[in-house]
Amino acid sequence: MLAGGSFFHHILDGMWLFPGTFLWPAHGWGFPEGTSGNWLLHWVQSLLTDPYVYVPEIIGGIVIIFFILELALQKKLLEFFITGKFDKVLS
Repeated sequence: MLAGGSFFHHILDGMWLFPGTFLWPAHGWGFPEGTSGNWLLHWVQSLLTDPYVYVPEIIGGIVIIFFILELALQKKLLEFFITGKFDKVLS
């Protein structure tokens, strides 16, 4: 489950578009230099206007809501939050 979640996170996050970061340290020990401007404003603007940002966020939100609803319907939500385990919870 963890490997599958990580795989889909990389696909939806688009990290593969930045091989210097995604394949670190295979492309060297340093990271590409970025700008230190107002990253929070840029992030919020991208989230509201750029489909390459908001579509994956919406998909991720739907997946999270699905799992929370599934856990809640099976009355295993509290157990999941306490133990972090959900083996054989999803049908």
